[in-house]
Amino acid sequence: MHKSIYTIIILLLSFNAFTQIVNIPDPGFKEFLIFEGIDTNSDGEIQNTEAEAREYLSIYHPNNIVINY
Repeated sequence: MHKSIYTIIILLLSFNAFTQIVNIPDPGFKEFLIFEGIDTNSDGEIQNTEAEAREYLSIYHPNNIVINY
């Protein structure tokens, strides 16, 4: 019985370590990232793995300035 409980706790802790959410304090920028399709699992959050999967990001400003990351 104790082995089962320990196994479940270890699995839950390891799962939590792999699904860390990126803190994006600007709600408008977060909405833009979700609109751009970076939120691949459609949970309304950007995980580290989703952010790392994107190789570049183009942001167009009203003054026609383009920033490529």
